[in-house]
Amino acid sequence: MGRHLVRLTTLLVTAVGLALAGSVTPQPAVALALAPVTITLTSTGSHSLDAGQRVTVSGTTSANLRGRKVRLQRLTGSRWVDLTTTTVSSTRRFTLSVRMTRAGAGQRLRVFAPATRTTRAGQRSAGRYDVFGWYFLIDRSPVEGSVQEGSYGVNGTTYANSVALARVNGLGDGPATAQYDLSRDCTRFRATVGMSDSASSTAVWKLDVLADDLPLWSRTNLRIGASHAVDLDIESGLRLRLNGARTDGGSGHLVLGDARIRCAF
Repeated sequence: MGRHLVRLTTLLVTAVGLALAGSVTPQPAVALALAPVTITLTSTGSHSLDAGQRVTVSGTTSANLRGRKVRLQRLTGSRWVDLTTTTVSSTRRFTLSVRMTRAGAGQRLRVFAPATRTTRAGQRSAGRYDVFGWYFLIDRSPVEGSVQEGSYGVNGTTYANSVALARVNGLGDGPATAQYDLSRDCTRFRATVGMSDSASSTAVWKLDVLADDLPLWSRTNLRIGASHAVDLDIESGLRLRLNGARTDGGSGHLVLGDARIRCAF
């Protein structure tokens, strides 16, 4: 009887122990907290540049980014796209430099440090950059008026990307005009102005160049065998206006050789 009682007690204790063990919920492993990082910019370079020039951004980081990669990124649509990367030095310094090949206004750049097993991700805005490119007028349609486009000779030099003002009704003596949209994103206008080399010797024209209603350049007595280099400030202008008129007899085109605008479209 005693032996049976001891055996029963042992079985009961074992059963209770197993039940208690099964009721304990396993505790998850405690995740290590990731350390924050800091990025400080000491130089962001010029925020207005021509396509093909370089943007250089320099700065320092917190000590936990030494030997880590940082990236210079540009916002494209809703995504940040890598432009270049570098490694933070032992003195916590970095320099990122990239050639900007795409023109455009207000391009947003930032310095970004990806997260690691021990650190959080970090970032610092480098601001907005206006990258300017040169655009020939023949690649942009006038919003008002009309021009003829193509290759023209002016004073013995051929300009392959030229516009020529078209007179009213093609052959009339009325004023010729053309207007181009600048969207307030342009800074300069350049061209070589003169009569086409195929014009008659008696043809005489005048030309006025305006940004909106602001006169920028005017020349009368434009004749064959002479040319005039034009380089004008058109910053903040909404419309580039070209107003020409024939002032004396003879036929021929008033040409703006290789007419182009510097813009951040």
